[in-house]
Amino acid sequence: MYKDNHVVIVLVSNCRGKQGVAGRKVLVCVCGRVCEGVCLGFKRSLVDRLKYNLLMKCTKCSREDLVDGKFCSHCGAPLRFMIKNKILEQIQRGDKALGMTITEPSEELVELAGHMGLDFISLDGQYSTFSPEVVESLCRIADGYGITPTMRVPDQYESTILRYLDRGVMLIVVPNLQTKEQAEALVRNSYFAPKGLRSETSIRTIFNMGGQRRKEGDRAERMADINAVTMVVPQLESTTALENLDGILEVEGIDYFAGGVGDLAQSMGLPGQPSHPEVQRAWRQAVEKIRLTGKGLPFENSIGSIRVIDVVYDSVEELLEKHGRKPQISW
Repeated sequence: MYKDNHVVIVLVSNCRGKQGVAGRKVLVCVCGRVCEGVCLGFKRSLVDRLKYNLLMKCTKCSREDLVDGKFCSHCGAPLRFMIKNKILEQIQRGDKALGMTITEPSEELVELAGHMGLDFISLDGQYSTFSPEVVESLCRIADGYGITPTMRVPDQYESTILRYLDRGVMLIVVPNLQTKEQAEALVRNSYFAPKGLRSETSIRTIFNMGGQRRKEGDRAERMADINAVTMVVPQLESTTALENLDGILEVEGIDYFAGGVGDLAQSMGLPGQPSHPEVQRAWRQAVEKIRLTGKGLPFENSIGSIRVIDVVYDSVEELLEKHGRKPQISW
């Protein structure tokens, strides 16, 4: 949308300060100028992150351009919206992606992650209370700040995988992968053709395609774009998985893995002993085998994250000890 020769984005401000009105529409130019409906609580840093998420790529020369509606400013060819995964970008640069893991729904924490300049937000959907509706709202906020939403999903069912990818999650951690057949099904359910057969598609995914009804050829390109930024990271957390690891590593489409030594210990008959030498030895051998194939373990060396509940616990423990008291629980 244009206004006075500026490209502007229609936003809804969440500002509740004295100078702002909750839910107020604000027109913000991608150059940073607030063109209308000034809200003093609105941050320039948010505009910078919106610019990151609203870049477009030329379909001919592949140059990146700011949103201008339709055509490349360099060669005049049509533009299309870019979809970015900041975790993948950091890994490809050889840098570490930094983020925050939350175990309870919190819009404020996602906003905080965005304002602080983190790369991703991680939602624990296996053990916590994240409904699809909540996940979609948190993904929208993350998109607005240019950070990548990730999630550990509850299980491997096709309906579960589709439900959360279609909400806007770009990296899914999938618990308890055990066989080559499960790995093949995971690829099939997580990616569009030709890589998989992920069902096409939700309104949310259409918005990620630029929010327009497109010709069939354009849609195929966008499906390929989404495939390129989707990450699937299964957890290997049982003796069965380690026994089947050679076959699992043969599956095309899974480039990253994660562990789960707590459950691995249980499956080895050593419940509650993830640090047991036998458990650690078994996991080290698995890690070596994974790396020999050229596949990665991003949570071991490419991703750094804080878990909010742990930070809160540590702060409370420090406060209690400072005043001569001890916490009532520990983990």
